[in-house]
Amino acid sequence: MEYEIKIKTGYVEFGGTNAIVYITLAGSKNKSNELEINGTFERGDLDINTVTIDDLGEINSITIRHDNSGSSSPFDGGASWYADYVIIKNLTSSEEFYFPCYRWLADNQVDNQIKRTFT
Repeated sequence: MEYEIKIKTGYVEFGGTNAIVYITLAGSKNKSNELEINGTFERGDLDINTVTIDDLGEINSITIRHDNSGSSSPFDGGASWYADYVIIKNLTSSEEFYFPCYRWLADNQVDNQIKRTFT
């Protein structure tokens, strides 16, 4: 089954990241392995990937994280990342699943979390 994964980085100061981003999809039928997502993840970017995995059914949650790698400069936000939203589209059925995030994934922001689950 093919799924399109769209990840929007928020348009906030230092919202982008150079870290490697991962996602796990959980559905009514199955759960994916953790998938590495290719993208630039710069402020305001929409990164799009297509993956082929088992049929997950209705997607009911996602877990996104990054590896906290990248610049440690205080002038560019380091590895911190502001995730705006994620859209998962089943390319066979055209069904879309929207996950608003609006959260930092950062060890230097708010609650210091670099991994989050959204439903």
